[in-house]
Amino acid sequence: MTDSVWKRLLMPVFMTRPFTWIGLNVVGRIDPIVMRLTNGRLYASRALGLLTILLTTTGAKSGRPREVALLAFEDGPDLFVIASRGGNARHPGWYHNLKRDPRATVVWRGRKEARVAHEAQSPERERLWRLAMSAYPTYDRYQERAGRRRIPVVVLTLPARP
Repeated sequence: MTDSVWKRLLMPVFMTRPFTWIGLNVVGRIDPIVMRLTNGRLYASRALGLLTILLTTTGAKSGRPREVALLAFEDGPDLFVIASRGGNARHPGWYHNLKRDPRATVVWRGRKEARVAHEAQSPERERLWRLAMSAYPTYDRYQERAGRRRIPVVVLTLPARP
């Protein structure tokens, strides 16, 4: 089967609350281990033609490294992630970490890169949201679940060269 067939068959399952829980609590714990071992080449969403990155931030409270596997999207040389937390009413921890210290490390497709984060604002946010939705339409469902919380879009850029 092609990626698009798998995606078409499985996307309705991904939109359910039980799968969201499995994604956050099971796949979210296994993917970082597999990604570390394969330098970001293998991860669960790859079977659907989606990109997952391993994001390392500095804990906002602890100051210690915090690692999380996240679905990500490319926009030219930039990457961006959606702080959906499966539609939870609160922002994910990694989002708070990046607000405090925007420097991060990203492992993806066999590379390890330093990146700098910023939260996308209009009209950049709307453009990136549409781009993410074209690949993973579940984000609109997550926004509904999140209630009043507007789900942030976080852009990860390569640091400026001196």
